Amino acid sequence: MVFLKFYVIFRLMKINIDKEKLNRFCRENGIIFVVLFGSRAKEDKEEKLFIRQDSDFDIAVLTVSEKNIRKNMDNYNNILLGLCDILDIPDYKMDLTNLNNANILLKYHITSTGVLLYGNQINFEELKADAFRDYMDAKPLFNLERFLIDKKQKLLTEILARG
Repeated sequence: MVFLKFYVIFRLMKINIDKEKLNRFCRENGIIFVVLFGSRAKEDKEEKLFIRQDSDFDIAVLTVSEKNIRKNMDNYNNILLGLCDILDIPDYKMDLTNLNNANILLKYHITSTGVLLYGNQINFEELKADAFRDYMDAKPLFNLERFLIDKKQKLLTEILARG
């Protein structure tokens, strides 16, 4: 049996992906997208010089089910270990995130910086647009939160300075 393979180089480490195996696994487990994000997904050649060799792999999945995959440990472990096997990554080096339950900031970060490993590119672009819209809608609240935190920090600093 001939396996279709391709190689993806992320941050000084080659990942050998058996696309046929990944496609089959994702279909069987109701996975719509698999996205690599974080430091391993950055493509800036200058930064590659500074990557830590022990850096983990941040992988996000979007599933058909709206359930949080972490609530069902068997399902979580099945997806984690399956992806580790397919991507040839040790399980202690993978951080698995469920996009179904990700907050607005995390979803925006994943979709704006991530690399799609599995899924329909057009549908992923739609998810990116939705995440961007949600982020922009919430941005005034993030700015207000930052302002209030800074104000509280300044007040605490003044109190501590007085002794």
